[in-house]
Amino acid sequence: MVFAFVALAVALYMAGTSAVFRFRDTQPSRITDESSGLLIGGLSAMMGIGGGTLCVPYFNAFGFSVHRAVGTAAAIGLIAPFTLLTAPLGMRLAHRLSARTLKLLFSLFLFATSARMMVALFLA
Repeated sequence: MVFAFVALAVALYMAGTSAVFRFRDTQPSRITDESSGLLIGGLSAMMGIGGGTLCVPYFNAFGFSVHRAVGTAAAIGLIAPFTLLTAPLGMRLAHRLSARTLKLLFSLFLFATSARMMVALFLA
């Protein structure tokens, strides 16, 4: 249930902000960055999800282009064998899309994931 609402919040953020929206143009201080990594990793582990769901908007909000944010999150996820096979394809596709289109597709994926989980929670 928590992930369904987190996915919905992230989808709303990604869909509702412009392609160039940033909280700031640089990464936060080292302590803030490390604390955020710990928080993102902890939340992702507790929800049983990959960190990309939370890393992409975090990286994007702090100066990474959405292309770089998706690429960095994919690189982090290269531990999984399936990701190893599909990450290069996803990266090539992502670089063919505009920043706005990529953000919208990422938010649509999260909207669908959130909706599927909420339906399973409330209608099952």
